[in-house]
Amino acid sequence: MKKHISLAAFWFTLSFQQAALLTIVIPATVARLTHAGHIVFLSQLITLGDFIAMVTLPLIGALSDRVRAKGGQRRQMIVLGSAANVLGLAVGGSTLHVWVFACSFLVAILGLSAAGASFQAIMPELVRPAEWGKASGYIGVATLLGNALGLALTGFLPIFAAYVVMILVTIVGALYTFFGIHESPSSAMLFNVRPRQKPTAFYWVFIARFLVMFGQTLLMTYVLYYFQDVLHTPRPTASTAELSLLALVGAALSSFVVGSLSDRLHRAHIVAVATLPMAVATIAFAYTSSVAWMLAFAVLYGAGYGAFLSVDWALALDTMPSLENIARQLGVWGIAATLPTVIAPAVGGFMLHRPVPLAHSYFYLFWLAGLTILAGAVVVWFAGGIQEDSWLTVILSLTVASVLCLVVTLRCRVRLTGHLPKQGALLIVSNHVHDLDGAFIPPRLYLRGNWRYPIYTVASQRLFESGFLAVRSPRWLKVWMRSFNAGPILRLIGIRPIEDTPRTRPFYSWASEIRRMQGNLPLEEVFEHTFLHQVGAKGLYLSHLYQPRWLHLANQPVSLRAIQEPIRQQLRSKVRDRINEQISSVCRLLEQKRKVFVTPEGRLTPDGLIGLFRFVLEPLRDKADAVFLSAVAYDPLCPGRLGIDASLVSYTHTVDLTTALAAIRPINASHTIAHALAVLGGKGTEQEVVKQAIAELAHLPSGVHLAFKLQRDREKILTRVFRRLVKLQWLEQVESHVDVKATTLSWESRYQVATPWKDKRFSHVKDLYSYLINQWEETVTAHRQLERFDKKTHVDVN
Repeated sequence: MKKHISLAAFWFTLSFQQAALLTIVIPATVARLTHAGHIVFLSQLITLGDFIAMVTLPLIGALSDRVRAKGGQRRQMIVLGSAANVLGLAVGGSTLHVWVFACSFLVAILGLSAAGASFQAIMPELVRPAEWGKASGYIGVATLLGNALGLALTGFLPIFAAYVVMILVTIVGALYTFFGIHESPSSAMLFNVRPRQKPTAFYWVFIARFLVMFGQTLLMTYVLYYFQDVLHTPRPTASTAELSLLALVGAALSSFVVGSLSDRLHRAHIVAVATLPMAVATIAFAYTSSVAWMLAFAVLYGAGYGAFLSVDWALALDTMPSLENIARQLGVWGIAATLPTVIAPAVGGFMLHRPVPLAHSYFYLFWLAGLTILAGAVVVWFAGGIQEDSWLTVILSLTVASVLCLVVTLRCRVRLTGHLPKQGALLIVSNHVHDLDGAFIPPRLYLRGNWRYPIYTVASQRLFESGFLAVRSPRWLKVWMRSFNAGPILRLIGIRPIEDTPRTRPFYSWASEIRRMQGNLPLEEVFEHTFLHQVGAKGLYLSHLYQPRWLHLANQPVSLRAIQEPIRQQLRSKVRDRINEQISSVCRLLEQKRKVFVTPEGRLTPDGLIGLFRFVLEPLRDKADAVFLSAVAYDPLCPGRLGIDASLVSYTHTVDLTTALAAIRPINASHTIAHALAVLGGKGTEQEVVKQAIAELAHLPSGVHLAFKLQRDREKILTRVFRRLVKLQWLEQVESHVDVKATTLSWESRYQVATPWKDKRFSHVKDLYSYLINQWEETVTAHRQLERFDKKTHVDVN
């Protein structure tokens, strides 16, 4: 028992400071030092601090493992990190300069994270695996007591006194743990007490913890400002402390009991059940403006939070792939708690600064927090085994669809017209314009239809490979993501792979496939020497492509012809078999009367025109009861958020599918202005271009789908688009002239197109000007072709 208390002492210190610092002390200090703009400054400061903490955990963890391997002790690093933390608190609590305070806060966070990274690896070294649940229970109790006392003391003390208390608690906790535990070289031998585990379960635990902590951070970061700015309570810090304390009333006892119980029950299921009352209480906050009711729901929230904390750490140790380099791996696991604290304040700050009433913004903020916690409950259940088509997959599908729709709606102006039948084997075919296509069309259609069955999305095989995330991650994250495969997660939410590039793939994809077949061969034994000389990859092995220094080569496209025989023939045969199996798998979904969403072009269109459809489409059409077309058009030139319009219509098999899809693609303001400029030879005044654009709309074939904004005030929207082009300098002024035909003399500037138009949201497009013109012309041409068809062969709008 003494060992457990000594271990829990420093965790109490960490929890005390984190609760007090992030929930009350930092928001109150920021409000005192900045006055106006406190929400923006707080979100930026906490986001930066948590980013530093997220990077520190695995790096200091790896350093701690190295020190431990050489016979050193982790306790010394705990003391050094605590000393840096105390220094940052001392300076931050005494300064009146906002930027000095910000720097000292970051130093305090750096020190606290360094100490925590070394500390959390001590438990699996000193505690037998059979008692991990019990030890996790003590950690949960320490967390809750630390949170409770941290909030109680700092919520009712003056800010300067709160800093003094945090410094004293940090010093006492660090010294108590330092002298209360004893490390020896033999303690590291516990790394070998069990065989290696499969990493899949750890992925689920990581994702579940990320979701739960994202929801909690979103809730707790801004709850003080909710009391202050919406409920207008006289003492918002005291109300925040009361809310947090009531959430922790009874949670300390339940934490210890559930922690000990988890040594005999399935921990994943305990965590899943524990997070449900947290989600319910968080969503309930959105529907009450009474402080009394919020405090009542806080008790419900705490009932689940205590059980969650009691099992959280032990579950991570259970699912850890191996216990070698434990501090580094726990640092990676810690990212699941720190990454949400980087993202959530930024998301919350964006939501609270939208041009809507503040109470409405908090309503959506509470809903988003509750949904992400609910998603965490469903995901962690998967770590204990979950069957497809169970009610849990329905909850997960609803949660993922809701979150995706909310995120896309916050980023973009989305308009989707049309509905699907609720039953039947349905194939939805869409053009592929942007990565957002699959992020909003299937979720929206699913939420409008039968919730019992998800809409399955057919996506590129590359998403299911380990190197996909590594080459797209920030530089500091690449080394951690190089072996991560998101395939199991994608399958669970209804995404199925298809080999869309059988002849040309990224370098890392070929390397991964060949490595599984032949082992870690030198590149010279796999690829043609001419190709290796061109890319400068001689002297390397297949595994080198996953190292950070060579990741710049990993995403380079490589043709199958660059691979030597007989490996080339083996790959060709294997890819053929895989494609057949993948097509059969999707066909089985349609045979089971499911809905399938597919973008048969297989890649983003670089010129705006709909590309050639892949051969996967024909066998799927034969299995479907009905085919629907979803034509998407983006409006990148309209000011504000990115505009997206999509038309959903039913499709008859006698019409050419590519023509039909192009014909129903909505025409928007960006298309119209680009086409009008092309008609005028790329030159014109604002009045001339807008007038020409309105005339072009009037001459469109009947039945052309217009974007929602063009159905309202056309002249106003088109004028705004033109002026944005001028502001972006995509239209450059060439001359000014006097309009003598007007009633009064007026001067107008004439502009000409300055190409290329480049937009970072469409990085695959070389020139957005020709891209938009191509889409206009393709849509109009397709419509005129349809007009020449017999009336019995047509596209029926659903």
